[in-house]
Amino acid sequence: MSLIDQVKAAQIAARKSRNSAAAATLTTLIGEAEAVGKNAGRAPTDEEVVATVKKFIKNIDATLAVLIPVSVAYEAYAAEKALLETFQPKQMSEEELTAVIKTIAAEVGATSPKDMGKVMAALKAAHDGQYDGKLASQLVKAALA
Repeated sequence: MSLIDQVKAAQIAARKSRNSAAAATLTTLIGEAEAVGKNAGRAPTDEEVVATVKKFIKNIDATLAVLIPVSVAYEAYAAEKALLETFQPKQMSEEELTAVIKTIAAEVGATSPKDMGKVMAALKAAHDGQYDGKLASQLVKAALA
């Protein structure tokens, strides 16, 4: 089952359970993700759906940063973020990411900071969406220093 189909199934379940907030969030997500595919004349790929989810989460994080943590709106956005995170691939821990970076660096023969691009490209090709890009960049710099 594709990721967009999983989101649609979750949307139907939310509607059946009368969870209007979750249903609305998932309806918007489906619309955005399908628009990406329609623009290309096909259904959205799992990678495109994950990218759309990431975009939604990034926007929610920006909103949460300005809200008071004990407000009702904050709790609503936090719940929305938790719902969206269920559609992301499992994120690697810092330790797992460090181990993968060291392995990739050895595979591509990276020995200096000049080789950072090679390592990042190989990391993205093998594990796209499973790590925080900012953290990965820092760890690659440290590994190649």
